[in-house]
Amino acid sequence: ALPIFRGERTLSISLEEREQRQRDLSALTERELLTTVRSSQEVLQEKLARLEGDALEALCPHTRGLQPAWWFVDQRLSELAFHGWDLHVSLGTEREIPPAVGRFLLPTLLTRNLPTWSKATGEVHARWSIRVTNAPDAAWLIAVHNGTVSVTREPAEAPLTIRGDASGLIRWIYGRADLAALQKQGRAALIGNIDHLATWRQVFPAP
Repeated sequence: ALPIFRGERTLSISLEEREQRQRDLSALTERELLTTVRSSQEVLQEKLARLEGDALEALCPHTRGLQPAWWFVDQRLSELAFHGWDLHVSLGTEREIPPAVGRFLLPTLLTRNLPTWSKATGEVHARWSIRVTNAPDAAWLIAVHNGTVSVTREPAEAPLTIRGDASGLIRWIYGRADLAALQKQGRAALIGNIDHLATWRQVFPAP
């Protein structure tokens, strides 16, 4: 059974065991690996499909901390989106993450994932505004104060506002896109003090 259903709040395997599991997976043949991935996906889908109401908010262990049960579905989609992009890039056939996937994932990546990457210290005090083009309600304020990260969904002003389409923004957040390149493509715009970009990457290094 998944930790979600056992009521666990800590990981059941050590970091060493997890790394060994990854080595074991890398040693599988292509057919064996596909079978394993499909089986894992089916188990996750079947188990989580039973959850509803408060059960979806049950906190479950992850390597970056406790997350609600619903987050594991979003995280699986995130892994498929980013590693699918990685695969196409490695084959020389880069394909952008579908816009609908970008719009769906951006709220989760900002509100749940981003704070877990924080390297903020008590000396850092900064604010950034993230806004999705052609979506007035898709705006977030990310603030760091005394080592704490807060993310609120609001079109608030900040020293630096980063505008762009959701697919490009999520790749930038994950370190898979350069904002300067997105700007040249007409897919992003920086409004305000661009020096705050360096602070962003110091606080939120790509995972």
